[in-house]
Amino acid sequence: MTVILKASVVGINTTLVNEKSTRPLIAHLEEEAIPEFIAKHLFERSFYYNQSKVSVKQTIKQWKLMLRPQESKLV
Repeated sequence: MTVILKASVVGINTTLVNEKSTRPLIAHLEEEAIPEFIAKHLFERSFYYNQSKVSVKQTIKQWKLMLRPQESKLV
C-alpha cells in the first residue's frame, strides 16, 4: 500500500527553511527561492504522488504541532 502525506508549499517551506543547511538540494538557494523550488518539484512529481492508494492532507495547524511536539497535548 502506498500513502502520500499531502502538504502545502507553505508547510513544507516552514520545515525546510529551518533545515536548509542539512538539505543538499536547497542549501545553495536563497530563502525566497525555496517556495518556488518546492512548488516546481511537487508539480513534476505529482504524476507519481497521485498514484498512491491513500492520501492524507496535512494542514498548517498540523505542521505547527509537528514542529513543536513538546507543546502539543496528547488526548
